[in-house]
Amino acid sequence: MLNFAIQTARDAGRVLAERLGRVTQVSHKSEIELLTEVDLASERLIIDRIKTHYPRHSILAEESGETKVAENLRYGAKGHLRLGVAHIIEIAKG
Repeated sequence: MLNFAIQTARDAGRVLAERLGRVTQVSHKSEIELLTEVDLASERLIIDRIKTHYPRHSILAEESGETKVAENLRYGAKGHLRLGVAHIIEIAKG
């Protein structure tokens, strides 16, 4: 899984690097925080890869929100709902 994460991060980084200086759509998440189509494209690459390679895993992504898979939810010994494997995605912005 580590090699998968490293390769996926590198590929998402390539998406960011290839489009550096060529952003066409910018929206404001807040007064000082911007969101571009490049941010969304790199996040989409990561999400698609996870869903393809680990379809039962849950995902929490900064821009897209949360995706839960029903099979990934379990109840622990004391009846608490527990999440199996979850991927958390934060796109680095420079």
